[in-house]
Amino acid sequence: ADKFVLHSGADVLKDYRFNTHKIRHMFCPECGIEPFASGTDAKGNDIYMVNVNCLEDVPEIDRAAIKHWNGKDW
Repeated sequence: ADKFVLHSGADVLKDYRFNTHKIRHMFCPECGIEPFASGTDAKGNDIYMVNVNCLEDVPEIDRAAIKHWNGKDW
């Protein structure tokens, strides 16, 4: 969380919390995309989950290295 920096757009993003309301899903009200979400992990640490499609200059992604997880059982 300490490495996350939002450079612009915070004033237009809309917050939505599903189900348990523990994760803040931030959405663009114009296009509906979710650029990031924030919350805490199982140990109570602050975390950010970033939609890499919203980043500039993203290097090639090794799709085999992506860690998939089941949000329902998180």
